[in-house]
Amino acid sequence: MHRLKLSGLTFVMAVTVQALSPAAASAYTITLVAAGVCVNNASQINFTVSEANPLGNPQIAVKFNGTTVFTGAFTAANSYTFSGSAPAPGSPGATVTVAA
Repeated sequence: MHRLKLSGLTFVMAVTVQALSPAAASAYTITLVAAGVCVNNASQINFTVSEANPLGNPQIAVKFNGTTVFTGAFTAANSYTFSGSAPAPGSPGATVTVAA
């Protein structure tokens, strides 16, 4: 896990996760890029999640400190990538994770 401290500066992190699809029993790679930013004096985290091997996955969750803030799916229609943003947690630091 990577911690993202928001202190007026923009931090960018990229995480690549190797996962195993139980249905297809084949591995795929998920990439998460997240940036902490300040918008109108409020901290938020922008993120992009993508799948390198286009197998598709209907259940992707982006979590801040373990709380789901966004759900999506990898499909051909979205080119196996999606982006979003959500307010950063109030504590001084956030763990951003993706679950498939």
